[in-house]
Amino acid sequence: KSATIITSYTRKGGVLKSTLAYNLARIAALNGYNTLIIGLDSQCDITNMMGYYNDLDRATSTKEAEGILENKKGLYNLIDEKKRCKLSELIQKTDLPTLYFIPETDEIEELIEKIEHASYREEWLKRNVIDKIKDKFDLIVLDSSPTSGRLVSNAMIVSDMILSPLE
Repeated sequence: KSATIITSYTRKGGVLKSTLAYNLARIAALNGYNTLIIGLDSQCDITNMMGYYNDLDRATSTKEAEGILENKKGLYNLIDEKKRCKLSELIQKTDLPTLYFIPETDEIEELIEKIEHASYREEWLKRNVIDKIKDKFDLIVLDSSPTSGRLVSNAMIVSDMILSPLE
């Protein structure tokens, strides 16, 4: 058994791509499918929809907010020398018992740059993320950015389907 992988992608911004990816993941989870949604966009729309940054609202100073952000983890932490973590540490629970997510962070651009110089850069996402978790989920939804960078091409390569909303 292996997860079906769907990438939400379009070159145009503002067409509800992330909203569609989020709702597709929630509907699948509500229907009993063990679902993971992975944010791959520097705008962090999926991560914000999941409430991952809600604790920033409680920060009473810039320093406190910086401390909160310092402890947030995303895919970049799989390759970062200083704040490296395991993939299992990135997978976050949600309000639904069958819905999980891997958050986006502001370091996603650095991740893209590192992937560009990595061995097997065309398969970085497959080798370092998807292959390690595809047997744990029924559905994996990748929400990509509206660009044509290396992370987007990685998402397209690993996908079974592409969800491409039109305006």
